[in-house]
Amino acid sequence: MFKQLVSDSVNRLPLVNNFFKYRGHIRGLPKSFRTYVSELPPKAVVVDVGANVGHVSRFLASRSLIVHSFEPGNRASAELRLVARKYSNVTVYPVAAGVKDGHSKLYLHVSENTSRQDLTQASSLLSDKPNVDETNYEIVETIDFARFLKSLNARVSLIKIDIEGFEIELINHLLDSGCLERIDKIFVETHEKKWPSMRVPTLLLKNRVREMNLVDKIRFDWT
Repeated sequence: MFKQLVSDSVNRLPLVNNFFKYRGHIRGLPKSFRTYVSELPPKAVVVDVGANVGHVSRFLASRSLIVHSFEPGNRASAELRLVARKYSNVTVYPVAAGVKDGHSKLYLHVSENTSRQDLTQASSLLSDKPNVDETNYEIVETIDFARFLKSLNARVSLIKIDIEGFEIELINHLLDSGCLERIDKIFVETHEKKWPSMRVPTLLLKNRVREMNLVDKIRFDWT
């Protein structure tokens, strides 16, 4: 009996750990983001770009929203599919939201092959990101994200973007494409604080958004 209890406890440990990781991640989300999500009506269409293992997608799905989740990394997208199994309102796209259809290198964390930690959240389409290894990468499919948004033929209440530096190119692409009329809000995490070469491109993008009077639509206050 004791052995069975110990065995059952060990088997539940991954579930318990995942639960606390999820709760911790959600508590760490910006209050403005959580408040905005709480005010969305059921079945509102939302898009999670850079979904990783699915913490934010799960948060959105639990509020009965229609969730489109993008994650190109092999390990992370496998975890994300587990979220989609639990929530039928989540659709997983194991591709990168890009500026054109094709393929690209997804560069992995420098300690990806040696650490026991989950470092998939650090993966980037950009080889000069400080904590990735330009010699260790996966080939992933990319799609024209602006074309995807147009293909939805629906009002999109929210897009969350966390793609480790590529957000600059992607948002500029969305601005160029003129596809933002049916997008209500974009929350984006930028990475210039720990990535000096991203400071000027990020500043230029923020200035462009300001000049286009889109500061209420595109929010950069993730951190």
